Amino acid sequence: MVRGAASEILYDNPKTIVLARDVAGTHIDWNPRFWDFARYYGLRVRLCRLYRARTKGKIEAAIKYVKHSFLLGQTFASLAAANEALWTWLRTVADQRIHGTVHERPSARWPVDQAALRPRGSQLRYVLPVSWRRRVSVDGLVTIETSRYSVPVQYIGQDVDVLPGPDETVRIYRDGQVIAVHPRRPGRGALVVDLAHARALKLLTGVPGTTWHERPLPDVEVRDLAVYEQVSRLEECHD
Repeated sequence: MVRGAASEILYDNPKTIVLARDVAGTHIDWNPRFWDFARYYGLRVRLCRLYRARTKGKIEAAIKYVKHSFLLGQTFASLAAANEALWTWLRTVADQRIHGTVHERPSARWPVDQAALRPRGSQLRYVLPVSWRRRVSVDGLVTIETSRYSVPVQYIGQDVDVLPGPDETVRIYRDGQVIAVHPRRPGRGALVVDLAHARALKLLTGVPGTTWHERPLPDVEVRDLAVYEQVSRLEECHD
């Protein structure tokens, strides 16, 4: 069995990869599960351009080849029989033809491509995590499994994605980017706060983040984005 990872992969734009994006590709809302997987293996991700079929032509051509060369006119008694017939076709037909792009037999080309894969070494196999989508409350917290975790104040009122990390952490994402990482607290009613988040919240509300467990914080009024940029700079100065 081959154990390795590609350095770069070109994907289409299904919801399993991208939740939303604009035509120009300047804003991409990544599926948090996929983005976590890509970061884990260090993949460089490229996306096909919207409404530009030629950017995924090789994928479509491969599907057409399988349909016409293998599936056309075939019937199978069971899924197991179909899989067995497919493997036979791959070994005797698909892997022995001269490929139109590389002008080699795939069976001869495969050792070269296999050698180009990045070895995984001792890296553990990625485990697909459960994910949650949460809206950040007015006190800058998200609740997961009865525990609350802080996020930077500029994300108050916004939807974020929360994934348990492979190292007993909770990772909080916004538009595919990690905005907070906390140690996971599976116990009931735990409160996990980043002190930088608490300091920024105090600047906006006048209430110390350390009092979160004592009483709810007042609503945070809508402010100009420049205010949040100022808070971010203050956070950097205190770190």
